[in-house]
Amino acid sequence: MNQIHNRMPGLAQHHFPQVVWRENEKRLWNPIHKKALKNRPEERVRLRIIEALIDAGWSKHRISTEEALRPKDQTQRRTDIICYDQNFEPRILIECKAESVPISEKVAEQTARYNRSVNAPYLLMSNGINDFWYRTSEQNKPERLEEPPEILKIPSRHPEREFHYWEERGFAGKNTTDSGLRQWLTTMLNAIWRAESGQGQFIEFNNSPTDLPLAHYFCIFNVKSNHRVALGLHGTPFGGTRLVAVLNRNKLNVGLIEVNLDLLAEETSPNATIYSESDPQNFDIRDYVSLNLQEVPAREQIIQLPVSLDELFDDITV
Repeated sequence: MNQIHNRMPGLAQHHFPQVVWRENEKRLWNPIHKKALKNRPEERVRLRIIEALIDAGWSKHRISTEEALRPKDQTQRRTDIICYDQNFEPRILIECKAESVPISEKVAEQTARYNRSVNAPYLLMSNGINDFWYRTSEQNKPERLEEPPEILKIPSRHPEREFHYWEERGFAGKNTTDSGLRQWLTTMLNAIWRAESGQGQFIEFNNSPTDLPLAHYFCIFNVKSNHRVALGLHGTPFGGTRLVAVLNRNKLNVGLIEVNLDLLAEETSPNATIYSESDPQNFDIRDYVSLNLQEVPAREQIIQLPVSLDELFDDITV
């Protein structure tokens, strides 16, 4: 199986699915069907693309998901996404794969095969990271496109999001009322997710030392040789906000730092916990993390924070 080359950045870049809490479990919210879904890899990509399509001006009332192909066959094949025009004629057929799945010739063949039933003029194959666009002819022969079709009005690749956006997508807690913390979270999240020094990735954990559900989007920073820090900002089931840092050395996770940002904003101590091979330790992290954007601008904090947390781990655990 050959992987397709000459790919373009994903339409879903800088878009995240909405989440809701159900019995302390984070679920994905489907704005088309208005229901909560299990947090599965392919579903995350599909919802991120739907968010991007809506952001590009496509009405959510003309987006269909998991539509059964006609004529029906024994396999009951279903499409991931179909975008319809105002006359409800299919315009774009989209095939979604999990972020870990490379787009291959097999995926392209599958999408073209599905399109024999759909007859959409445009095809998109995406794993949320890279996109492959095609235009079809009357003979349903796909032709590679170097950019998305003009029927999509793609907005800025680096949109400035408001606090509400990040709260809806699980990066901040709904009960975060401190104005300074809300400003810090909004500024930092906008800056982190367009930072050139980090790499965004959804990370799942087999074991977690904390009661906070950790599966989430993290930005990974290389701080020194064989030292990496994954930073994540999390809303909690109870409306609070936590900063989580996973310390990775020589490709092994060696520790985790969890910061209660609501306590930090209130200048209450202790406000952080470090988990490692030894017993958890509570401490005051104010010497390492600042919520003052005037004192330390966001861009500087993004550079300094992973390094400071890596050093903090040694200061406390050694």
